[in-house]
Formats: sequence, C-alpha cells, structure tokens
Amino acid sequence: MTRKYSGLTALTAALVLSACGGGGGDSGSGNTGVGNTLPAVHAPTLPVAVPTQPTVTASAEGVYEGSLSGGLSHVSLVTDSNRLYSMIGATTGGVFGISRFLEGVGASNNGSFTATDVREYGVTPSTVVGTFAGTYVPAASLTGILTMGSTSTALTGTALANMNYVYNTAAKLANITGAWTLRDLSGATVALTVAADGTFTGNAGACAMKGSLTPHASGKNLFIFALVAGAAPCPRPDEVTTGVAIEFKVDVMRQLIAAGSNVTRVNGTAWVGAR
Repeated sequence: MTRKYSGLTALTAALVLSACGGGGGDSGSGNTGVGNTLPAVHAPTLPVAVPTQPTVTASAEGVYEGSLSGGLSHVSLVTDSNRLYSMIGATTGGVFGISRFLEGVGASNNGSFTATDVREYGVTPSTVVGTFAGTYVPAASLTGILTMGSTSTALTGTALANMNYVYNTAAKLANITGAWTLRDLSGATVALTVAADGTFTGNAGACAMKGSLTPHASGKNLFIFALVAGAAPCPRPDEVTTGVAIEFKVDVMRQLIAAGSNVTRVNGTAWVGAR
C-alpha cells in the first residue's frame, strides 16, 4: 500500500510542476506562463514636421539707366516701397537731360515687377494713366513694357555702375551742397542754392521757390524732394510738390535729378543738372 501511495504522490507532483512551467531548462522558448516577462512595446517614432520657410527675394529697388524703344534714354528709380520713377530724355556727353517723367505705384514679386496708376508728366498736366509690366534681376537690371493709353514702349535698363553710384549707402548732403544750374521739363533754367542741411532756395526766371532735399529714412542713396513754389508770377503759385532726388557721378562731374508731383498727381516738376 505504501508504495502505491508514494507513486501516486510523485505523479501528482510532476503534473503540477509541468502545469506551472517549472520542469525544464527550456522555459524561455515559447513559454507563456503567468510568471514570464512580456516583451517591451515601443511607440513608433513619428517624423518631426519642420515648418517651411518662405523664400525671400530681393525687390527691384535701385537705380537703372538705359534706353526706350523709341530711341530716348531713361534713368529709372524703384524705391524701397516699390514706387517707380522713370525720367525720360536724351543723354549728351554722358549727361542726362530730361523731357518728361513717369511715376507709379509698383510691386516686386520674385523677379517680376509691375506698376499701376502710372502718370506721365511733361510741360502739360498729366491726363493719361498707364501701366508697367516687366522683369528684374535684383541690383542688376530692369526691363519691361510701358503702356500709356494706346502706346506701348519697351524699356531696358541696367543698374548704375558702382563706381558712379551705390544704392545701398546713405545719401550724402555734402555732395549736393552749394549752387546748381538745372533745367526743368520745359528746358528753362533753374538756379538753386542748397544749404548744408539740405534746405534750398532758387528761382526760375521771376518765379521764386524754396524747399528741401532730405536723405531718405531707409538709409538708401536717395533724397526726399520737397518744393514750395512762390507767389505769382510762378505758373502754379504756392503749389507744393513732393517726390525723390538722386545724385551720382558722371565722369568728373556730379549730376542731380529731382522729380515729384503735387498732391492730386496732376502737375509734375522735374529738374536735371550737372556741375
């Protein structure tokens, strides 16, 4: 009896051990018993989103010189606010002479430059509103089509040579201080005297005038042009004109160009001269 009981006990113990996974050295292979450690679960690594930076492209701002399809010359300025001034005339002996100018509100967009509400100023008041559409290479070139009414003209220009003019430097009052003999849109002589602070007085025949040439707040190489005409016999008594002016080297001389319009943008005034 005793031997039969002992055998039964041994068999029972073996079954219990087998059920609990405690019987062999192969416990690590495919064993899913309660006492085993479950494998670690790792969350997938997600890519980090990097915000796309907008492409910053330089604007068309600068001063360009060149020609029009009709054979005339131009000196054109695009300001830091994309305002276009294009002075048109003829170049003789390297010195530019003006006969009319254009002024409009523009926009630079990745090498494309357009201007709307372009006004043309000459001896008579401006009545035609036009557009300009073209392309530019920053600080290198400006080309496009100027359309005034039913007339379209091609304009090509390259930046003024650095030896004569550097746009990205502040305008210097010392370069314009003193006496100037200029010509206006009609070809009449304008005698101007500029003080050290940029204020000026002058006359065109019997018409007296005063104003100022102030270095642009942007630090670029241009001036804010402000003019107040005198009383009669000035053609437009007491009229106020605002615009821009630039000054640059031409051979051994320095040239001054100033252009602007009245508050209604109907009348324009422009002066050009060298000394």
